[in-house]
Amino acid sequence: MKEEKKYPIVETFYSLQGEGLWAGTPMFFIRMAGCNLFCQFCDTKYALGAPMEGSMLSISQLSNLAAKTKADRIVLTGGEPLIHDLEPLVFELINEGYNIHIETNGTLPCPFVDWLTVSPKCGLNELCEDTLYKANEIKFLIGDIGDPIKELHGGWEQYIEDFTTIFPDLDARLLVMPIAEANSRAMDSLVWENIDKAIQYCLEHPQFSLALQVHKILNVR
Repeated sequence: MKEEKKYPIVETFYSLQGEGLWAGTPMFFIRMAGCNLFCQFCDTKYALGAPMEGSMLSISQLSNLAAKTKADRIVLTGGEPLIHDLEPLVFELINEGYNIHIETNGTLPCPFVDWLTVSPKCGLNELCEDTLYKANEIKFLIGDIGDPIKELHGGWEQYIEDFTTIFPDLDARLLVMPIAEANSRAMDSLVWENIDKAIQYCLEHPQFSLALQVHKILNVR
């Protein structure tokens, strides 16, 4: 009998989606270990390294965990979930009736899912064009997004302008989200200077919507 595929899992939990157009919606979260980027502002650095011993979970184990909740939507996140072969997991969960969401940095190919969130954080030449054109929402960060972006694009505002110039015809909602402090996942991590910049950016560019990290404001997981 073929051994069931397993994935390195950092944590699973049932909570409200805290970001993007589905904010406030109950979902079951599967956070996978590992990432192909190492952003200085990341607020889930605990997911970037190798998984702890015993954290390899099979597809059926993950399905059973989801079934213990009332969720009908499952979020695959990280780290960067697409560094793993997700097709078997996605296929099984969709067959079981779940709506599948993936949150990705947009650098890797993505299987079909019900909702795809791309949050680009790297040089534009590193992005996977196929994934961008599959995206339902593209979420840009406002604040200090690191040395590579400064060197390549001069900062977040120019980064967004360069992105929309190169990809003018994407069929996705465009969002901007202010960066919070990386060392906390609570409300005291919010950076109001970045929030003010994000609000002003939306007012000046009405094709963008403001996305706040609602889970930090509400102090939920």
